[in-house]
Amino acid sequence: RDPAGVTDPGPALPQLPPRPPRSFTIHWLVDAAIFFVAVLFLALLSELLWAQAPLLAVGPGVKTGIPIRYDDPREVGPDRIVNSVAAKERYGAPVIVVDFGTSTNFDVVSPEGEYVGGVLAPGIEISMEALFARAARLVKVDYAVPPSVIGKTTVGGLQSGLVYGFAGQVDGIVGRIRAELGAKAPAIATGGLADLVAPHSET
Repeated sequence: RDPAGVTDPGPALPQLPPRPPRSFTIHWLVDAAIFFVAVLFLALLSELLWAQAPLLAVGPGVKTGIPIRYDDPREVGPDRIVNSVAAKERYGAPVIVVDFGTSTNFDVVSPEGEYVGGVLAPGIEISMEALFARAARLVKVDYAVPPSVIGKTTVGGLQSGLVYGFAGQVDGIVGRIRAELGAKAPAIATGGLADLVAPHSET
């Protein structure tokens, strides 16, 4: 409040940019869920959602239809909840979602259809960037499948470690999750690098 006791409205919000002309037609988007962000960004997204689809901001307190069995539900990232809801809706329960993002997230929906937690591991890009930064003689490589598991060059060896190393990580963690669940839950891959790793996973 200012000295006169009047509530200070704070700085004026910047004007939203004009809606750009639609240069394409959306045929399949029926609704959208996004993670909880600032009010201004929500308004911006509303302006830019040219498909005029329903918009749901997911954050603490939002009912998603899936019970959260976590010691502190507020700690669970909205992206993990959205992944779990979508996987349960499409594949049923139990189900395991493996999200190849900044971190590699393993999120678990129980046979009862409840979100019961998961595993967080360093992501592919972060791991490879750390390796390149700390090993002076290693060069950055394309994220691609090598011609063989046994690398004949440094590039091939790095690509083999990337693809088969993370595929092995997925197999190991998913196998332990299934054993703990006591159920043969399908594993669903998503995220930017899912197409690189998932075809080489046995789970």
